[in-house]
Amino acid sequence: MLFRFTEKILIEQIRNGNLKAFEIIYREYEERIYRFVYFRVSNRETAQDLTSEVFIKILDYLKNTDIEIDNFCAFIYKSTRNLVNDFYRLRRLTVSLDEVREVSLPSNLEEIAEKNIQLGEIKKYFEELKPEYREPVLLHYFEGLSYKDMAQILGETEDSLKMRSHRGIKQLKKFLKKGA
Repeated sequence: MLFRFTEKILIEQIRNGNLKAFEIIYREYEERIYRFVYFRVSNRETAQDLTSEVFIKILDYLKNTDIEIDNFCAFIYKSTRNLVNDFYRLRRLTVSLDEVREVSLPSNLEEIAEKNIQLGEIKKYFEELKPEYREPVLLHYFEGLSYKDMAQILGETEDSLKMRSHRGIKQLKKFLKKGA
């Protein structure tokens, strides 16, 4: 994981036309952004297209503005979230997690699985979560983002996100107990 100081240097290099610096950022975030998009759209090709579009927009933004970005991680997830929301606004599609098994899952999910929560069950019940719980659970437990970063991405308080994330996991555990 890149440090914020390193990201600031890379962003400055990108603004000066260094595409190798953008390649470093792309390699750092591509898999995570793809996974985040995929969990929201559940179609591999659409997720790939939207992920590419995110990076094209980010590159264009960095090359054409000099506005300082304090937290690039939050910036890229917020940009991705906005792009996916625009995608749904334009297409009015519904989210399904049927194909989630094709995505490589982050290592922190193994820790969750060790606590008797099985990934197959999480995918099955994820759609049953209340909508207000899905995104905090996805960002915190699947993407490993801090509540501080999540607050910047979603424009909400850390406490609210902690509560919704906790309630979402509690609800997932309840679904798992009923299903067992």
